[in-house]
Amino acid sequence: LSGLYVSFQQGLSILRRVLDILDAPAEVGRSNRVFTIPRGEVVFRAVRFGYDLHRPILNSVNLTLERGRISAVVGPTGAGKTTLVNLLLRFYEPISGQVLIDGEEFSTFDVRALRKEIALVEQDIRLFSGTIRENIAYGKLDATEKEVEAAAEAMNCAEFIRRFPRGLDTRIGSGGVQLSGGQKQRVALARAVIRDPKI
Repeated sequence: LSGLYVSFQQGLSILRRVLDILDAPAEVGRSNRVFTIPRGEVVFRAVRFGYDLHRPILNSVNLTLERGRISAVVGPTGAGKTTLVNLLLRFYEPISGQVLIDGEEFSTFDVRALRKEIALVEQDIRLFSGTIRENIAYGKLDATEKEVEAAAEAMNCAEFIRRFPRGLDTRIGSGGVQLSGGQKQRVALARAVIRDPKI
């Protein structure tokens, strides 16, 4: 009976969390506006944000990320680097200031359409137990053979893929255990760029 009681309490706490998620309000930013990004320039203008309103992580941040140029945001742990990405993806809204994409306030665009135009490769790479081809094509499920090959070539995967007897059809095991850390990153990058996102 004591074992059942512990299981019941654990199940109850999990149920509470699930109900909290189901009761959460719908994501903001749904609109019928057609989403087009001609250039993909991102501007943070006087952006202020904090998870706690009284302790901002970002305070009056001004930053321009130009299309076609590599920009690096460097700082110590907790400086707000990941927060900038979370704001761009609209997981959070700034307390004040603006995030502009090609000069337009990003909050006027449909949030799903916005995210389709952004490629994100996180530090913690997640690959599936299928083939290299399947892992790259996961970024665009209707990708053609040529698109998969072009993405692999663009992200410098082609060289190490050729070393495998089965090439793109090489099975990489759970989490990509057959690949080195650098190879995993390149496959993840190829998966991100196959959609040809603007950002």
